[in-house]
Amino acid sequence: MAEAGITFKADNGREFTTDQHGYIQGEVKVGIGELIDVDLEGALDLFSGRLTGSDLLMDLSYVPVSVEAEEISVLVTGDPSMILEMKADDEEEELPGPAA
Repeated sequence: MAEAGITFKADNGREFTTDQHGYIQGEVKVGIGELIDVDLEGALDLFSGRLTGSDLLMDLSYVPVSVEAEEISVLVTGDPSMILEMKADDEEEELPGPAA
């Protein structure tokens, strides 16, 4: 689980701050047709991808908020620790090496 109070920018550009439990939360819109074509794991990946731009959000929970026309708004909550680990690894790779 991620630490509380960490602010980061997700792959899709949205900014999040982890809550006191180390989780993030946000609302996403998903087409009803998209949900019909996937199983539970696919739906969770879809929610994670819409919220963060990555399918690495863990321990996901979701609550339908509203339905408008062909879209469902879903409140998604999850643990971003894997996303934060990947970001840390990417930042380490970008650091310049020692001068020769």
